[in-house]
Amino acid sequence: MPPYHDAVEPEAGPAPTLARVDGIERRACSKALQWWRELAAPRHMPEIEAVTAAPAGELQDYLFAIEVGEEPAANRFVMAGEALRSALGFDPTGKSMIEVWPRAARERAFFLQKATAELMNPIDEAGRWTNDDGDDVVYRCVLLPLSADQRRVDHLLGAFSFRTIRYG
Repeated sequence: MPPYHDAVEPEAGPAPTLARVDGIERRACSKALQWWRELAAPRHMPEIEAVTAAPAGELQDYLFAIEVGEEPAANRFVMAGEALRSALGFDPTGKSMIEVWPRAARERAFFLQKATAELMNPIDEAGRWTNDDGDDVVYRCVLLPLSADQRRVDHLLGAFSFRTIRYG
């Protein structure tokens, strides 16, 4: 598996940071933002068709896309890369946010998705949840708006990377 899936044991001393020494979490998000800007030019936002048609190369495993619904809980995954599938433990494609997103991280995720759609601008975040094994999933994510008409965000493109911190 790629290095972003590594489980680490907690050490004495400061709490684990969100960015690993190799910076993989930050790189995936910043490269996705750069790619999104290239796809959008000269418009403000690209559309979902541009994202699905353009080769994402090394970013592909980190990307996901969500169709925006009436409420963030109804937002539906239309694509999920390996990083997100691995963090969740299953493929969320075709399922709504309320069905798949971990309860501890839902409110923040819903808020950030709604803000990205309303502001029509990228938003990045870092957070965590505890998985079914009692381990912490520490993640970094960027949400990027997509629009077919440049007036309403109809999809969100995201880049997601994580690591698992095992306790005990």
